[in-house]
Amino acid sequence: MKPAGTVGWDRLADLFGAIYSPDQGRPAISTRLMVSLHYLTYMHNLSDENVLQGWVENPCWQCMGGMKFFQYRFPIDP
Repeated sequence: MKPAGTVGWDRLADLFGAIYSPDQGRPAISTRLMVSLHYLTYMHNLSDENVLQGWVENPCWQCMGGMKFFQYRFPIDP
């Protein structure tokens, strides 16, 4: 998938990471995963539930989200 190799993931992690506090609440979800899920939701006009269902079924989407191995579960709660 083209965006996986062309997006400046480190730059996005720096920008978004500045607004998160690691000491409060649940452990954070990776910036790359969150940005890729928002991108897929927007590009395919999907609901939260539908983008997660597509993510579980599509290894290309998982690769874009930074996964190294195929996942069989939702990466976050819908």
